[in-house]
Amino acid sequence: MRCQRGAAELRHPAGRVALAAQQEAFYDERRVGPATPLAKAASASAWREGVVVFDDLPLDQAVQEINRYRPGRVVLVDDALADRRFSARVRVSDLDQALELLRTAHHIRLRRVGELVLIG
Repeated sequence: MRCQRGAAELRHPAGRVALAAQQEAFYDERRVGPATPLAKAASASAWREGVVVFDDLPLDQAVQEINRYRPGRVVLVDDALADRRFSARVRVSDLDQALELLRTAHHIRLRRVGELVLIG
């Protein structure tokens, strides 16, 4: 969740996170992370132009971003990969390109089962 101006509160079963302007918090089904500064405001709003920007994100956060916009589900099955960094700029309509970039940049295996993609 991103807060570009004003303030917001992320309510999650695992807890609440208060966000001020230019902050974000990442979450999934099990956990919610702390509020952190937005790396770049332009990156945060790029989706409005049909682009997703991965700006030196840990791989687990990059997967969360991919899942936000891509149909189906991407699952990081190897926790040892979670902290690897990923940077790219891809069209929302072609997030499978981001998966291919991850595969080649980190020499990792992708397994596809329909719309489900397993990384690790």
